[in-house]
Amino acid sequence: MIENEDYRMVPSDTDNDHWNIQLMTGEFAETVIAFGKIVAGVDCLNFDYELISTPYPDLKVDDTRLQTVAGSVLYSIVESAAERVDNEQP
Repeated sequence: MIENEDYRMVPSDTDNDHWNIQLMTGEFAETVIAFGKIVAGVDCLNFDYELISTPYPDLKVDDTRLQTVAGSVLYSIVESAAERVDNEQP
């Protein structure tokens, strides 16, 4: 997943300190999600997310395909943040 190609960060309508994620490509294009609790395990990241909006009336957070996409987006965000930190090191 690539930021600003496959997904983009959009400001939350309800909380100025948080961002939502709008999916731009794939089977859930135009769906907006928000990550909640994220816990790093030994070999994985566990996360909660909520569905903010979607053009797909039957889509629910327990859809395993959406969970996979959300996980890929979260991985991309974490990876990008780690690269920025590495590049800032003296």
